[in-house]
Amino acid sequence: MIAQLFLVVLLFQSTYGQGGGRHRPQQSWLTLNGDHPAVIARGGYSGVFPESSDMANQCALQTSLPDSVLYCSLQLSKDGLGLCLSSLNLDNTTNIAENFPNAQKSYIVNGQEVQGYFAFDYTADQLANVSLIQNLFSRPALFDGLYFPISTVEQVAKVQPPSFWLNVQYNDFYVQHKLDPALYIQDISKMVGINYISSPEIGFLKYMNGKVNKANTQLVFFAVDGFLTDFPSTASEAIGKPLVITHNGASGVYPGSTDLAYQQAVDDGADIIDCSVQMTKDGIPFCLDTADLATSTTAKATFLSRAATIPEIQHNNGIFSFDLTWSEIQTLKPLIASPFSVATGFQRNPENKSKGKFVTLADFLEFAKQKKVSGILISIQNAAYLASKKDLSISDVVATTLSNATFDKQSTQKVLIQSDDSAVLTKFSNVATYERVLFIKEEVSKVPKETLDEIKKFANSVHLQRSSIIPTPNFFTTTSTGIAEEMHKNNISVYASVFSNEFVSIAQDYFSDPIIELATFISAPFSVDGVITEYPATVTAYLSKKIT
Repeated sequence: MIAQLFLVVLLFQSTYGQGGGRHRPQQSWLTLNGDHPAVIARGGYSGVFPESSDMANQCALQTSLPDSVLYCSLQLSKDGLGLCLSSLNLDNTTNIAENFPNAQKSYIVNGQEVQGYFAFDYTADQLANVSLIQNLFSRPALFDGLYFPISTVEQVAKVQPPSFWLNVQYNDFYVQHKLDPALYIQDISKMVGINYISSPEIGFLKYMNGKVNKANTQLVFFAVDGFLTDFPSTASEAIGKPLVITHNGASGVYPGSTDLAYQQAVDDGADIIDCSVQMTKDGIPFCLDTADLATSTTAKATFLSRAATIPEIQHNNGIFSFDLTWSEIQTLKPLIASPFSVATGFQRNPENKSKGKFVTLADFLEFAKQKKVSGILISIQNAAYLASKKDLSISDVVATTLSNATFDKQSTQKVLIQSDDSAVLTKFSNVATYERVLFIKEEVSKVPKETLDEIKKFANSVHLQRSSIIPTPNFFTTTSTGIAEEMHKNNISVYASVFSNEFVSIAQDYFSDPIIELATFISAPFSVDGVITEYPATVTAYLSKKIT
């Protein structure tokens, strides 16, 4: 018994630590209302814990989508108290036979004689010492020896589920035995919010049609747009799968932001391909991670004389795109990024070191349309400097190029506009279909409520560094900051970056394994809404195996 209790405590603590479940990225579904299928937890997490026990309900809420539904099958005690149990025969779901041995009775249920223990033969006080057990004998009975009292409707409602579903399976049977589920529901609905009432008995639903507030409660006879499940986290994970967002295309394989990197990203199953927009001297927008050409191209070999120091952009000397024309940039070759080369000497694939061609923003948008990717992320940098010092309005150029490609007139492909400048994001608020992403470059651990409220005025989402969510000093993780959970509580989506395959980029706690790191960020409590990666194939491979 002590060992069982210890296991329960461990599981309960791990479940509570997950707080909040997956925060689902916005997308369209082929349901009647276009929203995602509802995740309906039958008796809470009844695949593990006894049905509708407090632990089952808490676990369901903590591991499922934030808008999951708790489902209670109504039974009535002798004194009219509402109980949550799917089986009319308590012998299947409780240890009542131990409390009242040899007290079975027989009743006709739907034309068949059923022998057992029935809730309406006992008062609530008599049932107080009866404990719940796992109702499917093929499942482990690990928790059957612990005391889980039968939950009342009021007790289930007290866990404050996002939505509450009351199913009335045996209305006629109870009416025959002088108990009225309809009257009970009318009374309890004055104290408890009931979002859905279902029943296989059409006469009961017709009667309830004039007895409930239709604005708050839906009557359900047959439903198709949801999952009724004993394992709500499974359905939640399938629905809430995070977006796979590239970082300069598949930049771990080919030089970033080139045609080959983008093609590889599409081949690898990326949902969102990204373009960090840079400007040329003659006003051509193109895709490259940074305005400094010195590290990502062969510019040092031919344009070293154009090098300059621009403190507003970076501390180091650089050769900047806005000091070269597009024709001059086309004479350069791209260089594959090796972000770990300075610290570790680790170089990426030398075979692909200079493969690929640079891509204009217009060409990138045309490529995204042709390949029918789920969406694009457009990152805008250095807008204030370009406007004040170079007379280049990057925001206007991006807006015009998107409009010319009709991305502002469609909703099939998702469009994310990212910037660390609130003024830039505000400028794009006139297109309702654009999602605005605030890029927080610095490592942060806490965001005051006032700041969150301010962010929501100009952004729908935030892009955070991995270390802002889980700090990793000296290659070991420390206590998570809680910033992702706080963003989700305020209805702000969270995208995390940058995920790589190289072991030198991954904390020892994850055994330097990119899959373990991904699983940590994708699962609760962090439940990031998108993973920004240089290796989209790794993320899609993990997600496809995780969901199947």
